[in-house]
Amino acid sequence: MLALIGSVIVITVVVTLIIMRGLRNRSLQRKDKPSNERNGKEAEKMLGHAQSGNRASAQHEEEMRIIRAVADKPTLLIVDDQIMIRLLIREVFESEGVRVLDAGNGRDAWELFRRHEVHFVLLDMNMPGMDGVEVLRGIRRIDPRVKSAFISAYGDPERLEEGERLGALRFFAKPFDIHTVKSFVLAELQADDRIRAAKLHSR
Repeated sequence: MLALIGSVIVITVVVTLIIMRGLRNRSLQRKDKPSNERNGKEAEKMLGHAQSGNRASAQHEEEMRIIRAVADKPTLLIVDDQIMIRLLIREVFESEGVRVLDAGNGRDAWELFRRHEVHFVLLDMNMPGMDGVEVLRGIRRIDPRVKSAFISAYGDPERLEEGERLGALRFFAKPFDIHTVKSFVLAELQADDRIRAAKLHSR
């Protein structure tokens, strides 16, 4: 009888210990859960920051690639009131890797010249409102180093001389040979110290 009572007591103690251990484990799990959630949220936040940083870095690299690509390209500004002339010259020079800007009048040309680094200006001598000499004079005030040449169907000798005094390198009479114009301008661009310096800096 005593043995039976002892066995019951032992069993009761064991069951009680098991129940208490289970309750303690559940309590610990509840305590750990907020900590795990916090750790998970912090990990997600860190991952989000890392991904955001990677996107920002990729965007910066793309912007720098575009800047280097533009810096590597010489820039030609065409000033002519005839749109077909501008389109022809644009197509020819863009196929040679030249960045081309074009304007149909002097004021637009000045605005483009202020906003961009231009290495060569090709101007029509005779345009309504403001002729090529006036346009070149304004451009020279902005940047006296820029190279230039005139294209025109006809030209006043006095205006041509004034254009030469402003630094115009050549006069191409319309209808001009586009290949002659291309060869001349490309040779001048290749000799431009600013373009060579930009290419070296971008490497």
